Amino acid sequence: MLCDMELRSEAVGSVKNEHLYLYGAGDNGHGVHSHIKGTHHCAKCGWNFADFSRFDTFRDGNEFREKRGKRMHIETEKCVMILDENLPRGIIANAAAILGITMGKKKPEIVGIDVADREGNQHSGIIQFPVPILKGTAETLKQIRGKLFSKEYADLTVVDFTDLARGCKTYKMFTEKMAVCAEKNLSYLGIAVCGDKKKVNALTGNMPLLR
Repeated sequence: MLCDMELRSEAVGSVKNEHLYLYGAGDNGHGVHSHIKGTHHCAKCGWNFADFSRFDTFRDGNEFREKRGKRMHIETEKCVMILDENLPRGIIANAAAILGITMGKKKPEIVGIDVADREGNQHSGIIQFPVPILKGTAETLKQIRGKLFSKEYADLTVVDFTDLARGCKTYKMFTEKMAVCAEKNLSYLGIAVCGDKKKVNALTGNMPLLR
């Protein structure tokens, strides 16, 4: 099945824990991916799939190069969340969930491929690197958000969750209230920042973890 599709491949190394990229699968990339999970060796192409810990399939070479390029940026990027430690635990958890969901939409390339356990049950892919949860106060969050509005940090992806947002029952209410609210009047419950690792560290490197 795999070789009948005449897939071209590029392997990074040929030992365990390395990555095999397969492209040329057209619209059947998902089927190919499912197939190779259960294939230890293919007599036609000679690949020993047990030597690779991870597979990605792509429609064609252009998609392969585009998505692989995005993945390479992950090695130089970092994501953190900063939450107001003085909030009740339930509100902290809610804020973290909202920040995480929104950041996943803003930067979908940082989310890995779906995986399967030994029995073949599918589990959705998650972010490909750790996300430290840092603690601050309402004052420190306000200061950090102010810095993130500057041109120096314009290339970072920033998501914030405010007291105004939390108090709105509908998104329409949120957009209307935000449109007439000055930034100085906003209080931040949490902020998520993702981007260049050096810039993120410079901004948050001295902040303690929320435990």
